[in-house]
Amino acid sequence: MHTKEVEVMKLHPPQLEFLLEDLTLKLEHALIASASKRRTFLKTKSNKGAGFSHLDQHTPRQVAKKIVKLLPSLCDHMEATSGFFQALIEQNDGLMDGPGSNTPESQIMGRCLELLLRCMCSLFAWNGFVSHANKELLEEALGVLNARMKGTSQTQFTFKQLISNSFQYLEKFSETIPRLSTAVILVRLLVSLSDKYDDPTDATRTIANLAQGFLQREWIGSDGQKEKGAKSNEMIQTLIKIFFLHTTDVLKCIQDICSIAVPELLDADKYEGSTTYPTLTKSAFGTYYRMMLDELVRCVRQMTPGKSSDPIQQSTQLLVRWNMAVRVFHTLVTLIKAFDVRSNLNAALKFGRMFIELFLRNGMPLLDKVLRTNKDDVMGLLKNLQQSTRTMHHVCSHSKVAKDVSLINHVPLLKKALEGFVFRVKAMLTLHNCQEAFWMGNLKNRDLHGEEILSQVSNAESEAESDGGEESEDNGPELSDDSDEEQSTTAGDDETDAGREDAEGSGSEESYSESF
Repeated sequence: MHTKEVEVMKLHPPQLEFLLEDLTLKLEHALIASASKRRTFLKTKSNKGAGFSHLDQHTPRQVAKKIVKLLPSLCDHMEATSGFFQALIEQNDGLMDGPGSNTPESQIMGRCLELLLRCMCSLFAWNGFVSHANKELLEEALGVLNARMKGTSQTQFTFKQLISNSFQYLEKFSETIPRLSTAVILVRLLVSLSDKYDDPTDATRTIANLAQGFLQREWIGSDGQKEKGAKSNEMIQTLIKIFFLHTTDVLKCIQDICSIAVPELLDADKYEGSTTYPTLTKSAFGTYYRMMLDELVRCVRQMTPGKSSDPIQQSTQLLVRWNMAVRVFHTLVTLIKAFDVRSNLNAALKFGRMFIELFLRNGMPLLDKVLRTNKDDVMGLLKNLQQSTRTMHHVCSHSKVAKDVSLINHVPLLKKALEGFVFRVKAMLTLHNCQEAFWMGNLKNRDLHGEEILSQVSNAESEAESDGGEESEDNGPELSDDSDEEQSTTAGDDETDAGREDAEGSGSEESYSESF
């Protein structure tokens, strides 16, 4: 018999990795995700177009059409690599990082899966899909993913169904993600798809849960050790940001991290992390801290006081949210005593000032409205916030003693905001005929750990001798701790002098206390 033997050529993982890396670089060059990443005529440090001269002869639409034709093959490879890790997990009785997960073969397969997801992300994040002219091409790409779903017997799908099924198809790969970098790319891919929803409520909830799940997982690097370093912190920051942006109650999430995960971190060993959030380690705390403060400020910026004609029930609900925000802020500011590195101090000064300014703009008008009906709640809120401002005052004193220019630059504006808070509270109490409840005390300069700054001791002793060593302690229930007070006076002419001395940056700086 004269027959020809047919030999089927198959790609091995090293060859697949090589081809996928080349394809990924070309797609990331040709398919721009946002207008901000467009190439300009301005000079750059390096020629990013080097090696893509032939590719630049094709339009992004032509490149997108080519990659859509390749989608079935890409899905085949993605399912095969995911199946490899699924079999490995089953062999290890469900353990993600068990024996065999760090072999050379596993590392190559992990890189292939990451490159495949990067190709998908480059395609679906392309800004050309915003145009109505490319809607048919987007539907064709979604149709390829939709066809991979089992149990879809329909032949005709609406655009909403195509996106939903494609989202579910890609979400299933989260069960076999081997590396932190791959997890970040998958979440970004799902975010790109959710942006195309008319009503992304369900997708938003899924993305939040997925990002939180990745943050609550312990990641092992290619060296067999826990992921750490600048790149790891950058990827963790991306997951935290996506988690906060898509969760339903960001204040509750920040509060949970501060009340559960951070205490676990404080009790852990030097190289260990939180048990609830294993990605929260001492080296990654700065990333968590900065993102929590940033998101807290973004949240309170949206808490506008509303109109004076709004029902009192709506104002009361908003007061509850402000109480929660102030408690979270107080917790975050207090953590600076345990994690007093420069980056954390910088974040506390920067976002602390922004929070106080937003409270003056959005929170105080609300307190003016609800003071008479919710006196106890308002008093508790001001007490918590005043304790936070005291800690901020200590951070300012520490910054001056440390003579760190990057920290000192934040001090004047923060001092101005703290002083504005005091006089704004006085104005509110005066408006409601509660002037007797307001009083002011001179706060000693202390460092982050409550120790009095030595340069102020001699001044304090001389002032005590001139005043006869007397202190006024019976001015009513105060919102601050007596141990920090040098002297206290009722509100009156001394307030103007205190504010003036503070603005001039004199040696004896002032802090204030209010009570009801």
